[in-house]
Amino acid sequence: TTPSLFFPMSAWERSRRIPWSTIVQDDDPSQNAPSSPPTSTTDADPSSAATAASDVAADPDPDPAARAAPVKNVFGSTRSFDAGDLFREVAFGISVGSVTGAVFGFIDSLNQSYSSKVLRDASGGAKVKFLMDGSVRAGATFGGFFGSYHVAKYGVRTVLDPGDFGAIFLSGAASLGVVTYRPNLRMYLPYAGMMVAMDVFHLISREMGGEKKKD
Repeated sequence: TTPSLFFPMSAWERSRRIPWSTIVQDDDPSQNAPSSPPTSTTDADPSSAATAASDVAADPDPDPAARAAPVKNVFGSTRSFDAGDLFREVAFGISVGSVTGAVFGFIDSLNQSYSSKVLRDASGGAKVKFLMDGSVRAGATFGGFFGSYHVAKYGVRTVLDPGDFGAIFLSGAASLGVVTYRPNLRMYLPYAGMMVAMDVFHLISREMGGEKKKD
């Protein structure tokens, strides 16, 4: 129908007269689809993930400070002082020296009690007291000697680090020198030398045991 003043156009007729060029068209329906989350480089490329894993396995500690060279002292030793190690060395020396000295002291006192006429005629209580005094005195002396020897050995090993045998030689020479210098300790020189020899034997047996395990 032809529009007129008395018959206005309806909404449907007006929409039919709108040109198609003025209507907004959707260019690409795929643009309205939800976007997927971004993928990482390792998900996109499996070979890069394998390379990164191999790098971590080859270098578990990438910190450059951890790979720094150990600090040396003026004598060239890289060992550092540890109070716990020193305490264990001293405790071992005192305990072994005390037990060894007590045994040697008891045997020596027992021999004196048989060789001395005064002690042979003494009462049983006096003999027991004499044996106990000799054992305690020798145990304390040997414990102090072997404890000091291990302190010297730890100090030599920490400062100079001449090796196990070198540390035994230097610390043993210093400790036995003190025993030789003191007149009241010279009677214990053979026993002190025997204890240093025991340490050498212990070191040799430990190294031989380590070589057998390697074989």
